[in-house]
Amino acid sequence: MLDVPERVLLHPSEHVACQVHITHQPKALLLEYHHILPLTMGGANTDANKVIVCPTGHYNIHNIMKLLYTGWNLKLPGSRLEQKFAHRGMAEWDAAGRPGKFAYTA
Repeated sequence: MLDVPERVLLHPSEHVACQVHITHQPKALLLEYHHILPLTMGGANTDANKVIVCPTGHYNIHNIMKLLYTGWNLKLPGSRLEQKFAHRGMAEWDAAGRPGKFAYTA
């Protein structure tokens, strides 16, 4: 496992694809890592804590996390997978006792 910074740009390939938007129209030109439990919120920079997403999916996950943090109780925006990763990140943060700080203002 390489120790990489929080934002790493990847090129899509046969083996590297967005994990929230399975089929892209148009095809994603760049991909990046999303830390399920973000580093600023106590997450580890490990493979188990990362998913590969397109920039749109990454923004949407963070936006959903912000809505969950602020107590949003209406229908959430985004795809089911974006919502899944946002819920998972917030659940892991809650389970860890909310270390660090919530840092998203999408």
